[in-house]
Amino acid sequence: GQLYSKWTSTQTFSISNQSQEGYNVSGNQLKLFNLNNVIYSENNKALQLNTSLLPPRPSKEKFIADIPVNLPDSLTGISAVATDGTFIYFGAIAYYNGTSKIYKLGTGYNGTEQGKLYGEVSDKEFSIRHQIFCYSDGFIYIPEGDAHRLTRLDPLTGDTNRIFISSGLLNASDSKVENGAFYLASDGKYVYNLTYKDSLGNSKYTVRIFDPSQNWNVVKEMQLTGESYIGFCSFFVAQDYIFPYENYESGYIRRINLNTAEFEDEWLSNLPFQAYYAWCYDWTNDVVYASVYRQGFAPKISKFAGTYKQATGSIISQEVGPAEVWKKLSYTMETTGSSGYYNSFLEGFNSQTKIWDTLYTNLPFEQKLDSVDPIKYSRLRMYISLTDSTFGSAEPMELKSMNIQYTDLPEISFTSNNLTFTPDSTLQGFPITMNCKVKNYGYSDAENLKVNFYMDNVDSSFYSKNISVPADSERGISYQILTNNLVLNHIVKAVGILSRPEFYSFNNTTKKSFYIARDSIRPVFSIKFDGIEILNGDYVSSKPHVIMTLKDNSPLPLNDTSRFFIFHNDEQLSFRNDSLKFSYSNYPNSQATVEWNPYLKNGRHLLEILAKDASGNFFDSTAYAISFNVNDKDDITDVYNFPNPFSDDTYFTFNITGLELPEQLYIKIFTVAGRLIRDINVPISEFHFGFNKIYWNGRDQDGNLLANGVYFYKIISRNKNSSKSVIQKLAKVK
Repeated sequence: GQLYSKWTSTQTFSISNQSQEGYNVSGNQLKLFNLNNVIYSENNKALQLNTSLLPPRPSKEKFIADIPVNLPDSLTGISAVATDGTFIYFGAIAYYNGTSKIYKLGTGYNGTEQGKLYGEVSDKEFSIRHQIFCYSDGFIYIPEGDAHRLTRLDPLTGDTNRIFISSGLLNASDSKVENGAFYLASDGKYVYNLTYKDSLGNSKYTVRIFDPSQNWNVVKEMQLTGESYIGFCSFFVAQDYIFPYENYESGYIRRINLNTAEFEDEWLSNLPFQAYYAWCYDWTNDVVYASVYRQGFAPKISKFAGTYKQATGSIISQEVGPAEVWKKLSYTMETTGSSGYYNSFLEGFNSQTKIWDTLYTNLPFEQKLDSVDPIKYSRLRMYISLTDSTFGSAEPMELKSMNIQYTDLPEISFTSNNLTFTPDSTLQGFPITMNCKVKNYGYSDAENLKVNFYMDNVDSSFYSKNISVPADSERGISYQILTNNLVLNHIVKAVGILSRPEFYSFNNTTKKSFYIARDSIRPVFSIKFDGIEILNGDYVSSKPHVIMTLKDNSPLPLNDTSRFFIFHNDEQLSFRNDSLKFSYSNYPNSQATVEWNPYLKNGRHLLEILAKDASGNFFDSTAYAISFNVNDKDDITDVYNFPNPFSDDTYFTFNITGLELPEQLYIKIFTVAGRLIRDINVPISEFHFGFNKIYWNGRDQDGNLLANGVYFYKIISRNKNSSKSVIQKLAKVK
């Protein structure tokens, strides 16, 4: 029933100007040892056998005698007992018997005959709820259900009266001051009121302490540690300890310190099970009584010794280790003037059998440990048994210090702060730098440490690194994670595996996440025929140089021809065809380029294109489609100027068809009389297959504005084999 938590055992350290290797304890640190009937002497700064009186421990070892009881016909059993040191007073609680008379039994003290039934205390019957007690004023007190009143019975005369308790008694089942049943006991000085449920229904003991000599004022009230017993039925108080009892399982008794409210010990009241029910303490004769009440068990009252001295004790040190190498044990035991004796043992925890093995017995004050296998025995402890049959009449044996020298293990530790990503969020395709710091808090080097990195609970690691981390230092691991195939949230787990033992392995792992944003921005597509963008219906060369480009802001490479779907006149073009050539450039100038060099027949053509980036984003919701015309005859057609008439300037427009561009292109402007007033030599860089538009500022060769009127212009194209000219009329109006 003790309280349990996840706290580690208490650790200790000392400050000294002398360096000592390993585990060293002395002075107050010795209090941390597991002690059985051993106390710490503040004066001598040492552990020594306790020879003072110990609180009662009713058990098979402290059993004195059974006192058989011939029950009166009116009782079903003995479920309530009390004693004043002369008689044992008993009855039955109302839960089992209704009302009950109180009877007295001789104890063997003060001239009484042990076990003799001396009859009724009174001819009255009482509704006992639940526990009667005697107080040092000589009266018997009986709770009968009233939270503010107790029945007081004079055992000499049988007279009764009612005493008033202003603060009230705590009900056993809810710790509230209300009528019901009450558990009460006395140690002759105070009266103790114990409950087994708190006001919220939790299984907790609460005790309220009264001082009858001070008008039943409340001295103290507190909740005791641990959960209350299932089957709790009685308790007694002695030597500032409270002893709850249960008869539901095996008859356990618990000892709780009333000064600290802390649980200290628990044991079986007897073996075999005796069906004890009600308990009381005789503070005059220092004995404990327990009544037997259960069907199938003969009614009796068992007598146990009260406080006692114990001639033996034991000391178990704290567990020491783990260690890389065990070296030496030493301890200081002062035995001068002592008539007692001790045995000392070194025990090792066997990692295979999981039990403590005895490695050395009768230890000298110094013992080498280099033969102890630190793998098999990772933890050691010292056990000392003490015996002093003089009960303190001679000088006590004293343990003053203990030292185990050993080489510490390394201690590798990972925390979430030790695993970082730079950046921790990025766009798909950008690499992320993972940095992991590995710390060794131990005092020896961690050599050949393998660190595995796993992603998203996959069993196989995506990266591993072997490193060595010196004692009390840290080392870093850096790795670049490629994100081309990653998207959204990802968890990386780092796991360190040391080829040798270390203090703890539970902290050799950590997790951290990073986020990859998917590219959702569409790429930019463009297409040019012989270096220009065309419109639907335009003429192009029968041997055009077509360049299609797909530009993207993502770092994911555009290195896959499968991202392009190109259809010419409803037939898909294949990149295995020599007419298509694919190339790409990486981020930051991420671009895929398709060159198409077809030989086209005369007539109308349709080109349709779909293209997507590495994230699957298409450049548009629909395919790019362009219709164009092809004429393999070298010619200039559709000659116009716009606007016409013009006021200031105009454009000459025309289509160039054929297989080859003209080597020369001229535009000549004449008056109606045939005088040449302007000769424009169009650079070859300014005209191309298909639709062309050449600007004229409306001025003659000398830069003068033309007069209003009608003029003629002639467009002439020449190449090495032929020439072509077209004459049209234009008008100047202003």
